[in-house]
Amino acid sequence: MKNLLNEMYPDGIRVVSCFGGMEGLAIALHNQGVKIKSYKSFEIDKYGIALTSHNFPFVEHMGDIMDANVDDIGECDLMVLGSPCQGFSNSGKKLGLDDERSGLLIPALELMRKVNPTYWIFENVRMKTEWLELLDTIIGVKHVEIDASLVSAQSRKRCFWANFNITQPKDKGIMLKHIIEPNVDSGIVFKVGAYRGRKINEHGVRDDKNSDAPYVQQLEVREDGKTNTLTTVDKDNVVLRVPEATKKGYTDIENGDCFDYTFPNSKTRRGRNMKHKSNCLETKPSFMVYEHPTVRKLTVTEAERLQGCEGWTIGDGTISNTQRLKLLGNGFCVPVIEHILCHIGNDCPPNIPQESFEFDLNMSIT
Repeated sequence: MKNLLNEMYPDGIRVVSCFGGMEGLAIALHNQGVKIKSYKSFEIDKYGIALTSHNFPFVEHMGDIMDANVDDIGECDLMVLGSPCQGFSNSGKKLGLDDERSGLLIPALELMRKVNPTYWIFENVRMKTEWLELLDTIIGVKHVEIDASLVSAQSRKRCFWANFNITQPKDKGIMLKHIIEPNVDSGIVFKVGAYRGRKINEHGVRDDKNSDAPYVQQLEVREDGKTNTLTTVDKDNVVLRVPEATKKGYTDIENGDCFDYTFPNSKTRRGRNMKHKSNCLETKPSFMVYEHPTVRKLTVTEAERLQGCEGWTIGDGTISNTQRLKLLGNGFCVPVIEHILCHIGNDCPPNIPQESFEFDLNMSIT
């Protein structure tokens, strides 16, 4: 599907971005060669502002959305809002709109109503059905859920609302193996030990004193930075066993594959095996690559590739890897935004919602 924005706005498009972080929207517009007449950003994260100022010096930083003045915004062709998701996310406290961060949604929508952009997009996390139905009603449009795994190596399900039709992207077949950097020496967390036969009980736990427990061959991990004594025995197909909260109690990671080691002592965490697609990138990811005999963290470059924005978080070199990963975890998957932008002008005319509701910010949200 072709991006028509340059044909529709030959003098450049006027953009307003709210909660844009590292401005994945600007990256998407850049990648598609869209001419920008003005770009106003409501963001307060200092690292996001610093990175955007480096990458896109033309962006006008408007400050806190709570202090927004409609008269300072002017005409707007495209407004994109990705309000904080912690109140809705399964990774958060699930307070919904009672969370002070997710509660910013209402003033953001009020600002959008006053600005009255020609086109608008609102994004948030996948959440409980009752909250999705509530947001559908408040926003006035039925949401569309898109999994970034269709256009990237990351499973990242997000909900989008827009005043134009959005379809599902085609699967590009991008897998984790396509984004892993070869021969990475940094970021090694530990070296694995040897392949040992241990007594493992029915719960998947080592139980040396249990006479009924069978011997199971498994790879043991050493976290002291050492390897076991080098021997002449070579194990070609070495499997790393990682605990997870399933009936089996563990998942086996093959050499060259990735796994999610976030909260390693969790009693509820599951889905750690990331053989083909990574789990959803968060702000403090502990995604590991098993490259026998070492286990290392995913690099920032690999995290950038998961979000479709390789090289865009380097900036002037002063932003730490920790902050770069946080910006990535909070940001858009850029190829998804590129896909959505291509629908503008290609289908529904502006201001015709996918499903009609009354746009009512005064309704009860308790």
